[in-house]
Amino acid sequence: SIPKLFSSAILVRLFSLIFCLSAFQTLCSHQKDRQQRR
Repeated sequence: SIPKLFSSAILVRLFSLIFCLSAFQTLCSHQKDRQQRR
């Protein structure tokens, strides 16, 4: 059986990873928009 603490830690890391990826995507898209405007 997997301890609740361990599973919760994995969930937190997973969510943080997804959040970082989405933030990185938005950042890249913003940079692309800036390059196109120039």
